[in-house]
Amino acid sequence: MVEQEVLWSRKQELDEFSTGLESLGLLTVIRQNPDVCLSLLCSDENAEFGPVEFNNCLSRPEVPDDFVQAQTYEWFNTYISENPKSDSFLGGCRLKALLHFSTGYQVPPPGESLPHKLSISFLPDDDQHQLPIAQACFGYLKLPTVHSSMAKFVKFMDMALKYEGTGFAMF
Repeated sequence: MVEQEVLWSRKQELDEFSTGLESLGLLTVIRQNPDVCLSLLCSDENAEFGPVEFNNCLSRPEVPDDFVQAQTYEWFNTYISENPKSDSFLGGCRLKALLHFSTGYQVPPPGESLPHKLSISFLPDDDQHQLPIAQACFGYLKLPTVHSSMAKFVKFMDMALKYEGTGFAMF
């Protein structure tokens, strides 16, 4: 039902897109080679997305000189490298949830290249900043530095992904 409403509300845009593809001769190519075009134009939602793939989405900063930021950066690296398969609330993939939270993409775009790499920065070390903040349009992920242990850092990262990580999805 929701899909029909979305398609119907975007019918004019879809028709214009189809007309544009046809004028370039691409509509015929797509119709004749659907499998090839699907892999070029659409992401595979079932593709493996682990620490290596997530790291490819990051613009790696140098390790900060500040002790608290360096500790947070180390915890973040551990957090993304220990992608637990038993995350019950994240459907078994913390990194896909983190990608969605921080970029708006549920899966990496085709070719696994984001429009811009995800930049890591740090929030002020105060109690008002316990959760990470993402500015998905600009590719910024701001990490909290207030936590005194890896366990607390993980707890609040997971909390952000669980309650704030849905983005603008309608379902």
